[in-house]
Amino acid sequence: MSCVLTVALFCPPLALLAFCPGAFAQSSIPRGVVDISRCLSIKGAEDVINRAHAFELSTHTETMFFIADSDKEKEEWISSVGRAIVRQSKSMTDDYGSY
Repeated sequence: MSCVLTVALFCPPLALLAFCPGAFAQSSIPRGVVDISRCLSIKGAEDVINRAHAFELSTHTETMFFIADSDKEKEEWISSVGRAIVRQSKSMTDDYGSY
């Protein structure tokens, strides 16, 4: 069974990455949700888990692995989620200032 990853922005600056079984719809019940504000990085992970089109999403406490259907889709996820992480980080810096 494949999962669909969906980036959802709720009341900025809160951003969530939800993954749902099958096709995503408003009524979909997420199989899992990741708070983007806790994410540190996203990058390819084919060599780490020895699977094509794999990528990893890391937080301070864990690393999650996902497998896209194609290399193009993997790169789109890395790009989209990476931008969301940067926006979230910038939003937090703007809200609280830098040290």
